[in-house]
Amino acid sequence: MIICIGEILLDIYGENKNSSLVMNGKLGGAPFNVAANIALNGGSSSFYGVVGSDFFGDYIALEASKYHIKNLKIERSDEGNTTLAYVSNQKGERSFGFVRNPGADYFFGEDFPFEIKSGDIVHFGSLMLGKKKGRVAFNRLYKLVKKEKALTSFDANLRLDIFSSKSEARDIYLKILPLFDIVKLSEDELSFLAKTQKIENFMKSHLKKDVILFVTKGSSGSLCYHKNRSYEATCLPLSMVDSTGAGDAFYARVLLELDNRPHKNNFDDINFSSLLTNANKEGAENTQFFGALKEVE
Repeated sequence: MIICIGEILLDIYGENKNSSLVMNGKLGGAPFNVAANIALNGGSSSFYGVVGSDFFGDYIALEASKYHIKNLKIERSDEGNTTLAYVSNQKGERSFGFVRNPGADYFFGEDFPFEIKSGDIVHFGSLMLGKKKGRVAFNRLYKLVKKEKALTSFDANLRLDIFSSKSEARDIYLKILPLFDIVKLSEDELSFLAKTQKIENFMKSHLKKDVILFVTKGSSGSLCYHKNRSYEATCLPLSMVDSTGAGDAFYARVLLELDNRPHKNNFDDINFSSLLTNANKEGAENTQFFGALKEVE
């Protein structure tokens, strides 16, 4: 079982049509995208997130239910509005600006809604880290997860504009990265966090021993580092429509294959080169449509 915790939101795209700004909302949020893609690929996933008690939250709850995630818990908060992400999409490459003052995405309840078993993979989103209340919630949720001896996963998805400064963002990330068994970083995120350190030294200094680290390089493919070995795979040469959610589709395949490992106590029998090839394919195919997720009925 793969349990995903974190933001579920609306990605808002704007388009100028006949001198009018037309807004189009798509279901999103990195950890939800991961859970949805796992379910779409026949895997067993759960998702826990929070939206506001508003129209956007109503829409999200309805749309999220269509992805047949095994355990779906979307709480409603009266303390914050549903988080919105405004997407700027230039030639397929996107950037985000968030509306969350406050956003409901980090108003988690006190109780964890799902049973966690030893060997489960619990994947954490990162948007909650941008607010003190969110970091408190993260620490509480992480302790609950580790108490059950689950494996932990983290995708950086670094959005600098949700922090007070670049240095604050870097300090927070470097503090929590050693907590995780599985980590995904983009090439740019690795450069920001490691600075001039070689990747081997960065891993030794800032990541857990025997961590599995995945590094995505966009259309150039991806890398994996585990137990002093490295693996690399190239990507399908496809013309891109929209890159939103491509990294989430990539990582959903990664977690699904890790969850299906032959021996639950270790990852020694995982073919990481094949895993990267499969994950790259999922990520590339996710760029062939508009929005972070395939639409389902």
